[in-house]
Amino acid sequence: RLDNADLAGETLTTLLEGHPGDARARQAMFAFAARTRRWEDAAGAGEAALSRAQDPEVVTELGLWLGRLHRDQTGDARRSVAAFERVIAVDGTQAEALEALNTLYRQVEDWDALHRLVSARIATAPDEERPRLLVDLAELVLREGSAKAALPTLRDALWADGSNARALVLLEGM
Repeated sequence: RLDNADLAGETLTTLLEGHPGDARARQAMFAFAARTRRWEDAAGAGEAALSRAQDPEVVTELGLWLGRLHRDQTGDARRSVAAFERVIAVDGTQAEALEALNTLYRQVEDWDALHRLVSARIATAPDEERPRLLVDLAELVLREGSAKAALPTLRDALWADGSNARALVLLEGM
């Protein structure tokens, strides 16, 4: 059945939807899509499986797979965002999804979502990561046109790392 692309697509879709947590099903679907260039078929099957997934581990694995597929293959940033956001909804500390959303929100220019993401990450970030995130947040606030509102965030960044070059450059530019 897998020699006929339409039948193979249907079979793999059924397999993925029936076993969303099975890494082999995702790998088979990805290999099929790569061979046939039917990325939308793979994405549709992944989205259907993700919409039914309840187990947080399955949601994470499938959401990451689908987010990567959209980001890297279909080029649909908005659908990639939706998949990675689903991951964050079940695991707010999932590093790959957080980094992907950081990049994708910038790509689609969703500054409000990026502001919320960076603010949330600051609250849970390890000490060594906080200065970078604080400067990211200050840049977003400056982007909104409020130098006065950015000052406390830059102060916090410099308090955490007095030699933070990005914070110093931003401060000098104000």
